[in-house]
Amino acid sequence: ARKKCNLQEHGTIVLYAGHLFDWKGADVMAQAAQRVPETTFVFVGGTDSDVTKFKKKFGNENNIVIVGRQPHQAIPVFLKAADILVLPNRSESLISSRYTSPLKLFEYMAAGRPIIASDLPSIREILDQDTGVLIDPGNPQALADAVTGLLRDGYRSEALAQAALRKVQEYSWDIRARHILEFIDKPKALCVGILTHTMDPRTGWGRYASELVAGLRKKGFIVRVLKEHPDSSEGVPILRRGKEMLSAFWQAKTVLNDCDIIHALDVYPYGIIGWL
Repeated sequence: ARKKCNLQEHGTIVLYAGHLFDWKGADVMAQAAQRVPETTFVFVGGTDSDVTKFKKKFGNENNIVIVGRQPHQAIPVFLKAADILVLPNRSESLISSRYTSPLKLFEYMAAGRPIIASDLPSIREILDQDTGVLIDPGNPQALADAVTGLLRDGYRSEALAQAALRKVQEYSWDIRARHILEFIDKPKALCVGILTHTMDPRTGWGRYASELVAGLRKKGFIVRVLKEHPDSSEGVPILRRGKEMLSAFWQAKTVLNDCDIIHALDVYPYGIIGWL
């Protein structure tokens, strides 16, 4: 594999494959490389402009190899050429910490190599302590220590790699398609999320919301209500102003997370819906 990738035939290779965006944490891995000079760190991927910037910043390091973007069919060969694969996402970005579902993680697992990854909710949805080494995000020393630890413990490295290889079988496209079809075919009551300014029946919006909720429940729907004002026992109150907006988002996410349909009845909730 290393010959095909024009990489060194001997010595240890730690590899990252993916974009070089700030939240991806490639710079964290480059800083970790400076702490493990006897190991080669390879970076595969990135836009032309990002690769140029990355080379200016880290290209002079003797143990860093920046190969840039490669054809997708070549990526499995690069992954096989490595001894350790790294997913060093940062925690500052919500995309990175909570929402990303990186395909590279599944490709890493299928490669049969030990994985070091940032300990983030988005990563823990797939990876755990039995299938990878989870480290403090944005911490080059923690990453360097994890690399050193895996290189010293070949038995653990192999056990983690094989556990990840077994687990990734659960995430094939065929299995994903089957789960979707099972969900579609499974009889269940639909859950409707209602976002409203008020549930007070003395107001126009409140009367409409109350009648809508009652009608939906009469037809067998599960209904969850999120409202701005604590004007009745119906619904979960949520605030939306200033510093409270972020907490409002997370509360909305919690209340409406498993709803099949979300319906906003007036102007105020649209900002929330855009975030969900």
